Amino acid sequence: MFVDEQFVGSQTEIKQITLTAQLVRDYYLAIDDHFDDKITTIPATLPFILWQYFSVPWLEGKGPLIHGNQLFDYNQNLQINHTYECFITFNKVYKKRNLQFLEHDLIIMENGKSASTFIIIGTKEENPHGG
Repeated sequence: MFVDEQFVGSQTEIKQITLTAQLVRDYYLAIDDHFDDKITTIPATLPFILWQYFSVPWLEGKGPLIHGNQLFDYNQNLQINHTYECFITFNKVYKKRNLQFLEHDLIIMENGKSASTFIIIGTKEENPHGG
């Protein structure tokens, strides 16, 4: 089932997320890399896992989303043990054959200023059987 285009322009609630050393350590383990306790900045791709903290109303009940492309735009390095204000915006939707492409931004802010933007384009396949 496709996502209703009326939701383009919508935004999730703002979440306060602390990038703890444990969260970063777990991420390193998940990507099969070594975590050094002296590391103070996070890997560039870590924001991808922050989606787990959000309820995204326009995606609820829509089934799995296939990850397409991603782009990271950092205004500053994200730091371990810093708390950031984060939210997701739904920017764009387009269709190609039986696929729907959804563009979202995960905005990460600190003290009211943009720290980074994580853009992800996901693909949703239309189910011709209605399930």
